[in-house]
Formats: sequence, structure tokens, C-alpha cells
Amino acid sequence: MSASMIEEEYCTSPKTKLVCTIALEMCELDRLEVMVEHARRLNEEKGHEMVILLDMKRSEIHKGDLGGESSTKIE
Repeated sequence: MSASMIEEEYCTSPKTKLVCTIALEMCELDRLEVMVEHARRLNEEKGHEMVILLDMKRSEIHKGDLGGESSTKIE
């Protein structure tokens, strides 16, 4: 298989997805900021986009500053 065929196959193949669960002990804002920054930097180096998914109870969505009182609950 030629190098161009390998490169073409890589570009059209599905990308690996990283899925993880963040434990309550890791929910401190400083730690979350560091993890997101590491992921952002890695994706920037590789030229891929990063998506963050949230798994939350029912239809609860909180928006606003992660550390402040400005969170809003949407139902």
C-alpha cells in the first residue's frame, strides 16, 4: 500500500472519540480549566476540533459562570 493511499484512508476514516467521566472530586473549577486547556492544546496541535458533551439529570441545563451564583436552571 502506498503512502498516499494510507494518508487518504486516514483522512476518510472515522476518528477516535475520547469519552470520560469526571468524578465529583475533579469538579473544582481549577482542575476543570486545566483539563480543558490540555485537551484544547492537543486538538490545536493535531488540527482537529474538540467537542465537550454533558450528561445531566433529566432536562436540567445550567449556564453561566461555573464558579458564580449566576447559574440558571432551565426545565
